[in-house]
Amino acid sequence: MGIAASQARYLYLTARQTNVEFEGQQINQARTNLANEEAGLFNQMLELKAPTMPTMYTMKQSLEKWDKTGGPNPADYTGGENNEQYKRDRDLYTYYTECGRDLTQTYDYASGQYNAANQEYQQELDRINQKSEDIHQRDQVLELQLRQLDTEQETITTELESVKKVIDKNIENVFKTFQS
Repeated sequence: MGIAASQARYLYLTARQTNVEFEGQQINQARTNLANEEAGLFNQMLELKAPTMPTMYTMKQSLEKWDKTGGPNPADYTGGENNEQYKRDRDLYTYYTECGRDLTQTYDYASGQYNAANQEYQQELDRINQKSEDIHQRDQVLELQLRQLDTEQETITTELESVKKVIDKNIENVFKTFQS
């Protein structure tokens, strides 16, 4: 291979190496975006409130207290009337008074409310877990692409070194010819 051909090959390999490095940066950026998306899902999961099953004892205590005060007091809840727990407690107390203060019937109602809330909670968890699994799969694909680029980068580096040696040898031969 002549000096001009070797130099052209060297320039091509340098350009390809730069392109591979850029592709690697893009893949790393995509993986960073996936990590941020995963962090957002984790925060969503942290914000979920798991429903708690009422016990007959605690429910009886709450209902007796509310009988004395006329129902749950919004001032006892963070956020007042907008607090979800306040709304559930208010609905429970309303049901309790409407069913003639039957504790067993009210407990069954509360259990049904709990089961519905728990089902919603589980669906939301499943949705978040499915999205998380999707993110992990996309990350694995990107990781494989990055490994392929790393292998290509190593190949290009090896070939660059080889072409560089050919160029150096050609230059040395040309200068030996002129020096003789």
